[in-house]
Amino acid sequence: MAPRQAPARQARGKTAVQRPARRAAPPKSPAKTTIPAKGGSKAITFQPGGLHKSLGVPQGQPIPAAKMAAALAGKAGPKAKSQALFARNVLKGGGKKKGK
Repeated sequence: MAPRQAPARQARGKTAVQRPARRAAPPKSPAKTTIPAKGGSKAITFQPGGLHKSLGVPQGQPIPAAKMAAALAGKAGPKAKSQALFARNVLKGGGKKKGK
């Protein structure tokens, strides 16, 4: 004959406490790019694709001239205006001409 098993133990009084699930890690900040300092100027750190995101243009497509003009005029908000000025002056070279 098989030995008898003891009845399963039951908790008396207190029930098991459910612990909260672990929180998800905070979202990572977008990658930033740094233009190194040269000629007495400071290094510039910026987020590539920020102007595309502000204007609602998909990454990888050119920004239409009308949207760029509106951003430069401030119609898309102050952040988009500063991003557009940065893109025009720093990233594209600004269009400085040598004078005689």
